[in-house]
Amino acid sequence: MLPKKYKLKKIDFENIFKVAKKFNNEYFVVLKVNKLEKKFGVFPSLKEFKKAVERNKIKRRIFEIIRLNFDKIPLGWFLIFPKKNCLKLNFEELKKKLLEIIINIKSTNYSQ
Repeated sequence: MLPKKYKLKKIDFENIFKVAKKFNNEYFVVLKVNKLEKKFGVFPSLKEFKKAVERNKIKRRIFEIIRLNFDKIPLGWFLIFPKKNCLKLNFEELKKKLLEIIINIKSTNYSQ
C-alpha cells in the first residue's frame, strides 16, 4: 500500500479544482496540479461504482500501481477518477493505461 504521506488530504482539495489541469482517456480522468512533491488521491464515483467492494478494489489496484512505479511518475498532485469500464481490465492492462496517462503529462511550471 502507498504510504500515507503520499496521499492527498481533505484540506488539499479546496483549491485543486480551480487550478488543476484535466487529462483523460477511456478509463480515467486525471487532474494534475504542479507541485514540488508527489501526492495522489483516487476517487471512484458512487454513480459509476455502486458497490463498496468495487470502489475499494479499484482504489487498492491504483495505489499499488502508483507504489510500484513511483519513480517513473513526475512531480505533482494527482487526483484520479476511474471510470466504470476500468473494472474490466486485468492488473497489467490497468497499469499500462494509468501510467500512459500519468507519465505522459508534461509539466514545466511548479507552484508551491
